[in-house]
Amino acid sequence: MANRDFSKPFSGLDAELLFPGALSRGAKDARGKKSVKRVQEWLTHHNQAVSIDGEFGPATEAALRAFQARELLPATGTVDEATWAALVAPLRRATAPLALPPEATYGEVAAAYARQFVAEGPREIGGDNCGPWVRVTMLGNDGSIWQWCAGTAAFFLALATRHTGKPIPFRMSFGVPDLVRYAKPLGRFYEKGPAQVGDLFVVPKGNSFSHVGIVLAWNGETITTAEGNTNGAGSANGNVARTATRASAKMRYLRVS
Repeated sequence: MANRDFSKPFSGLDAELLFPGALSRGAKDARGKKSVKRVQEWLTHHNQAVSIDGEFGPATEAALRAFQARELLPATGTVDEATWAALVAPLRRATAPLALPPEATYGEVAAAYARQFVAEGPREIGGDNCGPWVRVTMLGNDGSIWQWCAGTAAFFLALATRHTGKPIPFRMSFGVPDLVRYAKPLGRFYEKGPAQVGDLFVVPKGNSFSHVGIVLAWNGETITTAEGNTNGAGSANGNVARTATRASAKMRYLRVS
């Protein structure tokens, strides 16, 4: 069943970090389980690409041994706790607490966590809108229907809330038009800039909105952003989370501080 409970924004993160137990050649995911698949996804993230089929065969074992050797771990071909910790280390770094000035605004905190997150190279793994980075930002959901830009923006705000203790300023959603709808009655929707650091930008499309991310810097005619589910062309359904530069006048803004 799909999870849309934004009251527990780190449910996806907690599930991805959880050690699945020792795994070795011959292990196979039962229906509804993703232990081997998760190992294969993280091996792929670390450039040890294997088929993500939930079956721990000779190719997965070989990739795991190569990864262990690279990480200076015993190349046993078995997933133990130390190997798992090395596999998910990028995710721990991406979400680790930051030392920030106490006077930093909520938006500045959100932007700082966004920078840290995208620096680890989050991307889809195993298919359209699939993989651990998607599930982390989408409350554990993934698959082709789960376009993850709004989930990523919500996750950045959740990290700011965890850091500051301040509530997320408006209701979260996986739908970009919903974010605008929730922000407008609170006076947090702006037709034009200047935007503040940490504000969300939304991309107009006809009478609606198609994409969202967070503002890292306002540069006058342009903004520097961090955003999920995009690509080098600025797509609203790409395959990575990254920083980008966008024309500021084309955007609309949701104030968070």
